[in-house]
Amino acid sequence: MNLRVSKEELSAAVKLARMTAAKVTSLPILTHIKLVAQDGRLTLESNDGERSVTASIEAEVLEPGGIALPAKLLGEMCQNLTGIVEITVDGLTAKVVAGRTSFSLSGLPLDEFPNTASVSDKVAMEVGAKQLDEVIEQTLFCCSNDETHQALRGVRLHWKDGILTAVSTDTHRLAIRRIEVPICTEEFECIVHRDALEVFSKALVAAPEKVQLRVAPNGIILVAGDTSVYSRNIEGAFPNYERAIPTKFDSSIVGQREMWLGTMKHVAPVLSDDQVKRAIFTVADGQMEVSAKCNSTASVTETIPVVGADTLIAINAVYVREALDAMQGDEVTMQLSGALTQVLMTGACDGYSLILMPMQID
Repeated sequence: MNLRVSKEELSAAVKLARMTAAKVTSLPILTHIKLVAQDGRLTLESNDGERSVTASIEAEVLEPGGIALPAKLLGEMCQNLTGIVEITVDGLTAKVVAGRTSFSLSGLPLDEFPNTASVSDKVAMEVGAKQLDEVIEQTLFCCSNDETHQALRGVRLHWKDGILTAVSTDTHRLAIRRIEVPICTEEFECIVHRDALEVFSKALVAAPEKVQLRVAPNGIILVAGDTSVYSRNIEGAFPNYERAIPTKFDSSIVGQREMWLGTMKHVAPVLSDDQVKRAIFTVADGQMEVSAKCNSTASVTETIPVVGADTLIAINAVYVREALDAMQGDEVTMQLSGALTQVLMTGACDGYSLILMPMQID
């Protein structure tokens, strides 16, 4: 194999492929990136057994061929290259030359590399790249880190009657985002792992205006131009989240999002070493006092103007800050019906809401 390729395009493709190359595994080939040069293109593939990336970039192919190279080493090497990169493969050794720099890498044969999920012609849906990235950003942070509940470690995607609904929860908070996607081949439902969604988000950065989500056996594939990302679905039942959505409220609080977010950022340092991370919100006379303390070592109080009835409630400060950060628009509304009932937060973005569980007030 012999080819020349732009450093920028190669570096971007390798950076994305590294995200689905295994870090530690009993199969060394999974820590490698597969490179295949033919027909004026260089195709890179990586696969950790659960997720995979396939990225194709333009290249001047002088001699077709392929090799699997170590993902970590290739990625770190590409960061410091400049200009046009020439890759030459002789047997299982690749020589990478750029300017005055020349690297030699030992690789593995292509026949050891696992098959990547094929991109089906069956298009589940077509959606705007920016809109899909927004959906991921607004739900990803609510996924659970608990490895004993795998179904909560991803975002549930469900399309029905022209609406795509994305839901995530860690049982303490719940994010729901709905967008209109009028064209879809059929109703579908899957749970996409949070790690795969991070790869989706990276792939969407340089994606065309429209991207596709395609159904694959036991998984889902994002097709974004010359890049595709496959994720095996998480097995298991997602909880019946609709039961956790409050429908009746006794009071509401309306505040300026940026001001409220700034207050929560001021609270954060005091609670950085506190495991509970409780913030108390006291509303009276058009003002909301946000207070927090970490044992007897530190405390903070800040007051901002709001519109709403007198209220006293405690909520995890990190959850409120991340909710405000994910919201859009100038104003945010918090609705509740008591100090120990779920809190509904909404902003200017139609179809997006967050439910937070309150905490006991000491």
